[in-house]
Amino acid sequence: MDSIAGLSRLYIRKDIYADVYPVIDNTCIYKTYDIEVAPIALDSTECVKQTFVATKDATLGSVNVIIGTYGRNNNWTLNVELVDETENKVVIENSINCSELGDGVYASVLEGEVQIIANHRYSIVLSSEDATESDYIALFSDGGYATEQSYVIIDGERQDYNIAVKLLAK
Repeated sequence: MDSIAGLSRLYIRKDIYADVYPVIDNTCIYKTYDIEVAPIALDSTECVKQTFVATKDATLGSVNVIIGTYGRNNNWTLNVELVDETENKVVIENSINCSELGDGVYASVLEGEVQIIANHRYSIVLSSEDATESDYIALFSDGGYATEQSYVIIDGERQDYNIAVKLLAK
């Protein structure tokens, strides 16, 4: 891990990295590599979990993911939870009307002051009970840059990538 002007850069491969920013009001405290490749369709048959290990204590303000709507007006509900896997508890949850989401941009899916504890494993859980095969959103992945600290689980199976996500400090 290198530090560049207060920015820590975790190298996953030689030219691919995840930026971890210092905890300052309204700054990013965790972010995966946010290239928009390999979209993951999120319909009622899928449950997507992005896991990460907190590297320091922080007050989380929001969780943001890149959403793809493909220009559709999606009429269903996205359920989102932030789970402290170390303590096995939901720390914050939200339901979002997907018709309010933009296409190809970061969407704030969780907001609220939540204490993040260093060295705890967390999961951002995204699911829907009413999305269909023709009415769904896509979550964008980084195309294959998972680490032991950060990866996606879909329906119980670990994947070799992350979804494009950033956590902002309060």
